[in-house]
Amino acid sequence: MISLMATAHPTPSAIGLLLEDLELTGTAIRVPAGELLFGPQREPGTLYLISHGLFRVIDPPDAGRRLARTLAWLGPGEILGWNALVPHDSHRLWVRAERESRLIPLPVRLLARRMSRQPRLGIEIIAQLAGHLLATYTEASELIRLETPLRLAHCLR
Repeated sequence: MISLMATAHPTPSAIGLLLEDLELTGTAIRVPAGELLFGPQREPGTLYLISHGLFRVIDPPDAGRRLARTLAWLGPGEILGWNALVPHDSHRLWVRAERESRLIPLPVRLLARRMSRQPRLGIEIIAQLAGHLLATYTEASELIRLETPLRLAHCLR
């Protein structure tokens, strides 16, 4: 008797398939280490899929009143530039390449077409956003519960 488990191959993720799509990878851009992808005067106009490298998402300082904070570290297979979907959002984050990196531009229209043909891609993108939202919710609820000295220590870490 032949086992189906022995011949089954794991199904690649829909986002993983984008990383292998020659039409998209041909448009990849190189980002040198230390370069701000988004920051002052550089707002996201498109989404980007990280092909290689590491990016740091930073909550910038507030006119000298607050220190910058690292909100997230993002690597291959993750998407940057969600603010492109909310163009009138007043809260801007900085995103800096921490290593030499490669990004695949994902214009919103292209992504919408792909998701209409491949619903699993939409589910994976929602899952990625939900993960970011859950991390934000967890951090906010921890800060609410902490006493002031601990909250201050948490913000300075």
